[in-house]
Amino acid sequence: MTVFRSFTDFFSIGLSAACAVHCLIWPILAIIFPLIPAFQQDGENFHFSILLFAIPSSVVAMTMGCRLHKTYSFFLIAFIGLLFLSAGPLLGIEQILFFNEKMITVFGACFLVFAHYRNFKACNTSKQCSS
Repeated sequence: MTVFRSFTDFFSIGLSAACAVHCLIWPILAIIFPLIPAFQQDGENFHFSILLFAIPSSVVAMTMGCRLHKTYSFFLIAFIGLLFLSAGPLLGIEQILFFNEKMITVFGACFLVFAHYRNFKACNTSKQCSS
């Protein structure tokens, strides 16, 4: 079960990082290669597909981790990260104050990566302490 818990943490970190990289790299690629946007079918499908996997894997990883190490603040941080990550695609929010959708998404991805990293470290520490 610890392998599955570790996998879900790393899987969620990878998905969050992929989403952030997509948001940051796409505009740069569109500037360097101006024909790329002409071939883009629907960019929102990428966000929905990432969320389709990120939300369940994050919930599973955080639930399993919090049961082990009893630190529920990581779950709250992950929830905030998922909220920001899904604000654009699911809620249709394009701007909050002076933050645009890409900035909100990257902010949420950073929160989620931090929460999963801390969850992974806390699980390993509590596992070593209980052994």
